[in-house]
Amino acid sequence: YQSMRTPDPTRQWVAPHSLAFDGTRWHARAWCHRTSQFRDFVLTRFLEIHGHRAGTVNPHDDIDWQTFVVIEIEPNPKLTMSQRDSVVTDFGMLNGRLSKTIRRALVSYFVRYLRIDEAHETQPIVWANRNQFEGAEHGAKLNAVSASMKPKGAANE
Repeated sequence: YQSMRTPDPTRQWVAPHSLAFDGTRWHARAWCHRTSQFRDFVLTRFLEIHGHRAGTVNPHDDIDWQTFVVIEIEPNPKLTMSQRDSVVTDFGMLNGRLSKTIRRALVSYFVRYLRIDEAHETQPIVWANRNQFEGAEHGAKLNAVSASMKPKGAANE
């Protein structure tokens, strides 16, 4: 597997349980035996399959995959009222907001896809409830998203 975190490919033993599309790439959600945690693996980075065996990992133990959260999006408050009205219409918002329920494991991909991981003056939408995701539980993942938007970063394996 060719991770962006290591210069050379490494052999990984993973137990995949789900597939997810982030808007540009397919990921396998899997238990990584090397790190003893659930992780996301970009499918095109698997270079070779060396074998298979029955897994003993229960996908229900993947708390980030099993937990759903609500991401709220609203027009950028720096827009004029007329521009905000257009954004509300463009995104089908109700009462000036759009709520999307997604798996917690996919939050970083969702906010990166919408480019709402960081506030930009020219961005038509903003992440209205970002502060709910900035605690210790989500902070590392959000920091990885922000880093991945910069040329040298990567948010996943």
